[in-house]
Formats: sequence, C-alpha cells, structure tokens
Amino acid sequence: MASFRNLPVCLIFAGLGMVGTFAGAADPVKTAPAAAPAQAPAKGKDRLDLPVPKGQPQKGLRIPIFSPDGKLMMSFQIGVAEVVDADNIKMGDLRLETFKEDGEHEFDINLPDSVFNAKSKELTSKAHVLIKRHDFEISGNSLTFNVETKVGTFGEGVKMIIYDARAAIPDDPKKPEIPAVEIKPEEEKKK
Repeated sequence: MASFRNLPVCLIFAGLGMVGTFAGAADPVKTAPAAAPAQAPAKGKDRLDLPVPKGQPQKGLRIPIFSPDGKLMMSFQIGVAEVVDADNIKMGDLRLETFKEDGEHEFDINLPDSVFNAKSKELTSKAHVLIKRHDFEISGNSLTFNVETKVGTFGEGVKMIIYDARAAIPDDPKKPEIPAVEIKPEEEKKK
C-alpha cells in the first residue's frame, strides 16, 4: 500500500463511479429521529438548505435529501450540527450516505468535523476523512466534496485500499474467468 504524504491529490468520484459504507466507530446517530426531509435543488439552483434551526446546537439529526422526482439521493446523519452563519453549518460526527439514481447504495463518507456551505453545496473538512464502498476505501487528512456533483478532492496523507479490483470491471464475455480450483482427497493405496 502506498502512502502519499504532503501531496495534493484530486479524485473525481462521479467519473469513476466511486466510493461506499464506513465500518468504524459506533454510530450513536442510527437511532436518532429523522429531521424534516430536504428537497434537492434543481441543477444550477443557488442553494441546498438543510433544515437545521439557528441559535442552538442540534444533536442526533437525520436529514434525507430527495431528488425532484422523489428518489432518495443522500442521507445526512449528524451527531451535532450548529448554524455558523447564513451559508455555513458546522457538523460533528457526520456520516453522509449517497445513493445512485436507481436507489442502490453508492458510498459513505465519515467526517468527524466538517462545515457545509449551502451556497456552494460543498462539505469541507480538515480532519481525517474515510470514504468507503464495498470494494475499496479512501482516506485522507482533508476533503472538499460537492454534494450535488459528487466530485471531491483529498489532501495530505491520502491512502487507498482496493479490496477486489475485479469487482470494478463490468461483466464482459471476453474477460477471462477466475480459474476454479478443485481439491480432492488422495485415495489411499492398498497394500
């Protein structure tokens, strides 16, 4: 496994169809009540407002984001959220789960400390970040991620682990099959 220290690294998640589920520390937010769902803005709309009230930190929020046609696009599970100003929400213990257009789970992003900008629709973090999908995980010490386009950049200490590279290749009749190995017990020789 290669380690890239102090090198800015850019990964385009949407183009690679990347990223999946975080299996880490216990998630106290799983049993939290759901907040009012948010409607995803139409492409090009200027804001994505999350229903976080001003004035007092909110704990254990669950905010689903739906597409204009009613399909679940992503789900924010936030340990603690606090409105910083008109455009920014500070979030602690965030787990962002994204879904493909057909409703299939796509990937999870775990951010211990982050800021969401409603105007730019970007999550930023300067803390250790982990993105995980069933076949790989990527981690880094900083992240900027646009929730509308699903394009992000990592920085500092980026590591990627691929669990099964063959899973990323679509089924192709020309693709060589993995050879099957059959093990049979050796027959005893009679004397």
